[in-house]
Amino acid sequence: MITKFNGKVVSDQVDLIALVRKLAAGTAVPVEYSRDGSVHTTTVVLIETS
Repeated sequence: MITKFNGKVVSDQVDLIALVRKLAAGTAVPVEYSRDGSVHTTTVVLIETS
């Protein structure tokens, strides 16, 4: 489950979509997520889709 996107807390899918839409394709963004009780951080690069 994604808990933070670009430093901002994500409460649900609607929050995540709104945050993604504010950024341009090609932007590298830090993402924090939890899996099996552990918190992890990674960087993703946004792409444009049709």
